[in-house]
Amino acid sequence: MMNTIVWTLAVLHLASTNALDLGRRDRFWRHHVEQESLVFDGVDHYHNIQNCIQENMAPEEFQQISSAKSDKRKAGKKVVDPYTNENILVVVEQAIHPVHVKAVQSLAMCVRKFIPSLYESRAMYQEMDMETDPGLGGNCPTHLAPLVSIFLPDVIAEMQLTLNTAYRAAGWQAIVSRDLENENKSEKRLVHPDQVGIRASEHLTYTDFPSLADHDDGATTYTMNFAFTGGDDYQGGEFFIKARNKGKNKNFEHNDVHVEYLKPNKFDAVVFLGGRYLHGVNEITGGHREMFSTEFWPYPDTPFGSTLWSNTPANIKQYIKQCNEEQAQNVGLPCTAMFSDDTAYGGSLKDVRSKYSPIDGYANDPRGPPTVKGINRTKDDIERPNRISPSELKMMYVDRDGNLFDPTSFKSRNEEPDFLVPKTLQPGEMQPIRWREDKSLSNLNPNHAVDGPDGETFVIGFPPELHREFLTYIANNGMMRVAHQILYKEGRPGKGEQRLYTLDDGEKWTAMVQGSWKTDMVWLDPGDESTFESLLGVLRRGGFDIVLDQIGKNFDLNGLMIQGVGAIFLSKYDQPKNIHVDIPGSRGSFYNIILPVHIPAGHDAIFMLSDRGDDYKGQIKLDPNVGIVLGGESRHGTGKCDYKANEDFRLSFAIYVADINEENVDLIASDATSLWPTDGDSNWFWAQRGRLWTKDGKNSLKHDKGRRPLNVQDLMEQCPQLKDQCDIDLKGIRLKCPKTCGLYLEDDLYYKKFFADTAGPPSCSADNPQHPTCLNQHTAAM
Repeated sequence: MMNTIVWTLAVLHLASTNALDLGRRDRFWRHHVEQESLVFDGVDHYHNIQNCIQENMAPEEFQQISSAKSDKRKAGKKVVDPYTNENILVVVEQAIHPVHVKAVQSLAMCVRKFIPSLYESRAMYQEMDMETDPGLGGNCPTHLAPLVSIFLPDVIAEMQLTLNTAYRAAGWQAIVSRDLENENKSEKRLVHPDQVGIRASEHLTYTDFPSLADHDDGATTYTMNFAFTGGDDYQGGEFFIKARNKGKNKNFEHNDVHVEYLKPNKFDAVVFLGGRYLHGVNEITGGHREMFSTEFWPYPDTPFGSTLWSNTPANIKQYIKQCNEEQAQNVGLPCTAMFSDDTAYGGSLKDVRSKYSPIDGYANDPRGPPTVKGINRTKDDIERPNRISPSELKMMYVDRDGNLFDPTSFKSRNEEPDFLVPKTLQPGEMQPIRWREDKSLSNLNPNHAVDGPDGETFVIGFPPELHREFLTYIANNGMMRVAHQILYKEGRPGKGEQRLYTLDDGEKWTAMVQGSWKTDMVWLDPGDESTFESLLGVLRRGGFDIVLDQIGKNFDLNGLMIQGVGAIFLSKYDQPKNIHVDIPGSRGSFYNIILPVHIPAGHDAIFMLSDRGDDYKGQIKLDPNVGIVLGGESRHGTGKCDYKANEDFRLSFAIYVADINEENVDLIASDATSLWPTDGDSNWFWAQRGRLWTKDGKNSLKHDKGRRPLNVQDLMEQCPQLKDQCDIDLKGIRLKCPKTCGLYLEDDLYYKKFFADTAGPPSCSADNPQHPTCLNQHTAAM
């Protein structure tokens, strides 16, 4: 009975690919059935495995293998690519009989017993030939191709019926017809189910991995995953598939991404276009997930002994060519050519595996941590040995090393679909922002944060009084009224335009826009030193000291100053395209802390994060009690919003802090985009260095003594006569007359107004008597 079904399948011929005579689908394995022989490492395991399957099943179950049918098989849920309006996935319900499930499980167990090398703990980063694991996860396959065909042909027959069911339900005939006309689709072209062979067939568990990051299946046409466990048997572990626009549909953003999640019922099959669409498995937080996955391609079934590592189009075409030449001379005999073990990334499988010897953390890894173009992280980490890296922070669940993690301490997928964000943070508590789908949190695989194991994108808990102080501040100075006036009455400033507003407390603010993004986003920045110092007072009363202390310690800094505190507000953003970094080259010295103050009731405030390009940007919701800490090279931007229906808007403050030294002062100072502090004014930045926090604990925001003396002077003698132009000619007179226009306060007025109770101004001579801040004149840099 077994052989009869084998031959029924084997008479199907595959379509020609690249002018090769592909031959029958079963041409590379049918001799094992005919000869009842399966030699591996000099030992014939055919009868060992055959007998093992029978012994592992009850007699009545074994007898039912040839007669069991999935009579209730039917197409269920379909997933559509919204950019092409084509089906990309079909769930086939009740696709496999329970007896066939038991048979495949028995085969897998027997293979692990007699040929244990066909089982592996497969990390995706190794399969992709990456130097280190960026948290991609993996799975634990038992390789069963072509062993299912050899020992369980009835299961293969049922699999073919499942593939045909999905093919008809999805309407993939249209894609097949289109691909036949496109010669460039030779490797990934879709073909009829009667013209496919099995590239790989794997019994899968996830014992060693909590997830499997998004990937495609390369040269595979159809991927078929049978659920051997149901959704109630494990927690988390949702299968997901992604569709990307890539400019295909002009009604959507160019790189827009659509994601669908599902958990198939037990005995269902998920059939999808695995070679064309990214897919993966979310974190499994409990229970047991078990699947039977088969990948089909437009070539014959692969020979015994090959695995997905080496089953590439190049290898199979070379093998077919060799076998065609050999079998033309030896008609009717099996091919004796060797199937190449070269992987898709070059090099043999043996070479690949020898490359990945166990590594006891990056500290003992001669290759060092993962690299990012333009950033010398190895050098930076040597220079800052006390830096706290994300991998050393709180863990979340049980990983492969037995480390305990607590998944319940993070917000749910419904709340935060892209990132793992703690439910609560104590004031000053910092944690790296981790990708939800890339969270291999083993100590051996710490690269799970947005920007890697030594990245600088964190969340931090704010003291509750900080938000209250900002609410009081904007209520007293009328900032909300001014923001509404700009957005809904005046209209935002034009590109390059600066406006000056004096608020109810007498402090001056400048309004401007940045970039050419399609949004009404407006920046309000302090217009002078007096306004800036009033903001430091808000931070002081709000307990911001604990934030500075944790940032300084976590990033192993020497000292901190606050460069600026700016308000950002907007009412609408349809197509977010503003992913950017603040100051390229400033890693380890500059940080931006986002503090949301007003979010319209009933709405979210979305913020975007990315370290891998705009295609991989993720969304995180802003929270008034939680700050987002961004390094100078952290990729970020503003997400979609629309609050116009109620003439509302959202308001956040960006607090910029820096560890100033002689090497970076000009870089940090040159980034000014507002009218104050003036662009390139290194003197003012140098006067602020280490003012609000130092590693030795001597300086703090709470016990602030102010900046070092500046002795500010005008650039023109006629400035006193032009004072009435200070608030009109913002880019001319105001910048050329910083003393007259009050951009910087004269030293005696500065200390009297803000530091009358202190011991007096700090002495610059103790630090560097030759530095410009110690000289008798300070003018704004032009």
